[in-house]
Amino acid sequence: MYDPLTHSNIAPNQGYPGSFWAADTQQRLNFPQFEGETETDVVVIGGGYTGLAAALELRQKGVAVCLLEANEIGWGCAGRNAGFALPGSGRLGYGALKKAYGEEDADEIIKEFYAAPEELKAFIEKHSLDVDYTQGGYLKIAHKQKFYQLFEQQYEELPEAYRKHLSLVSKEQLSSSLLDTNKQHGGLYNNSSFGINPLKMALAMAELVDKSGGTIFCNSPVLSYERNGPHYEVKTAKGLLRSKYIILATNAYTPNKSLPALHRIQFPVLSSVLVTQPLSDEQLELFKQPGLLCMDTRALKYYYRLLPDNRLLFGGRGTIKGSNHDSQGIKNKLLGALKDSFPTLDNMQIDYYWSGWVSVSQDQIPHIGCFPDNPDVYYAMGYCGSGVAFTHTAGKRLAQLITAPEDVPELPIYWRFPKPFPLAQFRRLGLWGYYQWQGLMDLA
Repeated sequence: MYDPLTHSNIAPNQGYPGSFWAADTQQRLNFPQFEGETETDVVVIGGGYTGLAAALELRQKGVAVCLLEANEIGWGCAGRNAGFALPGSGRLGYGALKKAYGEEDADEIIKEFYAAPEELKAFIEKHSLDVDYTQGGYLKIAHKQKFYQLFEQQYEELPEAYRKHLSLVSKEQLSSSLLDTNKQHGGLYNNSSFGINPLKMALAMAELVDKSGGTIFCNSPVLSYERNGPHYEVKTAKGLLRSKYIILATNAYTPNKSLPALHRIQFPVLSSVLVTQPLSDEQLELFKQPGLLCMDTRALKYYYRLLPDNRLLFGGRGTIKGSNHDSQGIKNKLLGALKDSFPTLDNMQIDYYWSGWVSVSQDQIPHIGCFPDNPDVYYAMGYCGSGVAFTHTAGKRLAQLITAPEDVPELPIYWRFPKPFPLAQFRRLGLWGYYQWQGLMDLA
């Protein structure tokens, strides 16, 4: 498996992983490989949600755009995630944002986060996109009593305008009306969240970019870029693109050697997902709320949802290195956590298993902006595994930073360059230690 910290670049023509999404999505788009030389206004590197959203917004402003994807559209994060469209990104709640950045900025960041799923839903409806949209809400499950008490505190802290989407759910209410799961102490339910087939979403967005006049090339990994006079020269294996601006929309899949600019400010971490065989009618009785998206409060979180064809998707942290992504130990750990959450599902057959990289920032919030020493090169990173909805906002803001920067709110997520990880070369050693420690804490 491709590993952004060890591979010098991304090899093309790899095909989609053996995911449920790839198997369930019949459509394939046949964009050509880039060859020769050409010039454009903006080169977007990366064919996921952020890059596609930026390209679409730029085209609506009349800006010439060329998007380069190393493999196929949605090959990276966009086509591997669990399809949770949530009102948030990064890992900090309102209280932590308020403590770090003050009440005014925290309010505005939360406003951006909560608007994201509503805007994505409106986008899907406007274009009549077939993305297996399921409105079931999002349930954060307290795996210990102290976390339910934390939910109560978080609920009271949140500005009233956003509290309307939330409801505290007691242990008894959760079991009777939402989900019959083991080891739960109530939860916090958000009614604004929904699920999608993430690969279908990426492909639908690419079609819109294509129809808008944007140019897309696939199986065209970027080898390097450099300034040459008034333009940037972006090199691929078979061609050279000149542009005024560059958008790095590669997030966790950014190769640290050929595109080193993001190397020290984000940390790619693996998440793994399994999908079961379809559940029986009796097993389906565990799931009271159609389309419900779930995540627990463990430090090493598990997330799950019932898919439209009655399969159970269950995901959690993966291995440390890409070379071990298919580890039987990780599969067994995920399966064990599934059985621990749902003891009656102890003989489930696993039909699909895959892994994908998640971008984590040092301060645990997403960052969208330009490089201080290279202001015509823009980036987006650090969604921390919660980017399905907010990436669309991020792409729009990236386009605005180029065409109308005065429209971008002056917030830390947009105008503050992220801090680098200290001792970046030891991040994976630190991650291993974190996993060991938090694994013990989750059991305590």
